[in-house]
Amino acid sequence: MYKSLVRPHLEYAIAVWANITDKDVKKMEDVQLQSIRRIIGAKSHSSSAAVEVVSGIYPLSIRKRELCTREYVKILGESESHPLRKMLGYTTRKGLYFCPLEYLKTMGRELLKSLNDCKIETRKVIKAEDFIRSLNIVATDIQDIVPDSIVKDSQEDTCTQSQNIHRTIEKVRRESLTVFTDGSVINGPVGCGACSAVLLPLENDMDDPVIKTKAVGMKVTSDRCETEGILLGMELLIQYVFHKNLDLSNQIAYIFSDCSNAIDIITKKVHYNKHPEIFDRMQYIREKLNDLSCIIRLIKIPGHTAIYGNEVADEKAREEALKIANGTTTAPNQISSIEACRLANEIARKSWQRRWNEESTGRQTYEYIPAVGTKIIWPNSRDIGISYCRILLNDTMLNKDSHKSGTCESPICECGVEEETVTHMLFYCKKYDQFRSDLIDTLEETCATVKVYCNINEKVHLLLASTNEYKIKKINYFYLKEALFEFIGKTGRKL
Repeated sequence: MYKSLVRPHLEYAIAVWANITDKDVKKMEDVQLQSIRRIIGAKSHSSSAAVEVVSGIYPLSIRKRELCTREYVKILGESESHPLRKMLGYTTRKGLYFCPLEYLKTMGRELLKSLNDCKIETRKVIKAEDFIRSLNIVATDIQDIVPDSIVKDSQEDTCTQSQNIHRTIEKVRRESLTVFTDGSVINGPVGCGACSAVLLPLENDMDDPVIKTKAVGMKVTSDRCETEGILLGMELLIQYVFHKNLDLSNQIAYIFSDCSNAIDIITKKVHYNKHPEIFDRMQYIREKLNDLSCIIRLIKIPGHTAIYGNEVADEKAREEALKIANGTTTAPNQISSIEACRLANEIARKSWQRRWNEESTGRQTYEYIPAVGTKIIWPNSRDIGISYCRILLNDTMLNKDSHKSGTCESPICECGVEEETVTHMLFYCKKYDQFRSDLIDTLEETCATVKVYCNINEKVHLLLASTNEYKIKKINYFYLKEALFEFIGKTGRKL
């Protein structure tokens, strides 16, 4: 709600007025915090830093710097003849007073330092008619090939997934050429990246698999490497067909990738204007496929499920990326605007993380959510969501917290046993014994699954924390949160 209705008004035309005083920034931060508190139900005296972390909203000062850096990236991505690009050479400042473009340059210094002499690629304007979808490159669900092959997103039944996919591949290899592609990035979300493609000839042929790798760049994202891998796989397929003089008229070739975003970029032409080199290569590949009268089906498969071609492609891509990081292999030193913006976001996230690590307030929230940007599982009920939020903020309506804030005479629970804390309510309070069985059973099953013994404090942390420190399966982690929300709902307490 805040991102849709409030923040766009705060950030409108920010590149023009970003050089405002700290006093004005403080006023805008107060608007942001007040809006977030009302939306998530936090109390007025809850830690401001903790409120931003729980909601996942960047502090305004950090967000402002990130947006200015993005605008600077957009300008650098324009051609040298663009008016804004020309004006960058004539920007000025006087003391702490900046003209807008000079302020953007100042905010973008940390990004330029992180680029390590990488140049931002010039954006290319693509005509609308060039975005007509290609009929010879289509995305296909693996179930459309073998109807009984079921691929799940969860980590359960990994062995069954692998068996179904192996059966699918064996069926395909009898009739068609198959290619596996993968990409790898070293040194962060934007780092040294490479891709690889593994072509498996027809099952009746005696040829060995054909493997090809490519150094993508010094500063690239995993999506870019995965996309380059698919392009490399299609080029490898075309080269193999011409080399072997095969006739693929009206036939289908299959390319398997474990990245759905890369498949969307290829088939739906997402971000083509931000990756001009991808568009140019796709035009060439499309023409060659038309000459061959061949159709390529791109299929999403789960990664790391012991599929031979996928494992080989993953290993080769990682080896090539390590060579780039070690300096034994050269790679292009250009970075696209979308990757530069991703790097700007990573810089902003690290800055926010440093601030959260050094923050003096909200330390209990830090125990539950040590990493900023963590996605929190929320219940469907707003009342339960507010209660869960206040528990994370360590500022509830329980007697101990209320006594601390002066709104309750005594911290003792109504059951008369001890102080009414979150731990007491979840595990000990006799008023809620009839509602607690499902919560305890789910918690014990989860502890048994990960084969760890947890004391009472660790169990509270396991229930409330938004980080999966014990490597619990996602489905079990979801069930644990669901049991917690159900317990809070049954108690009828509005914390």
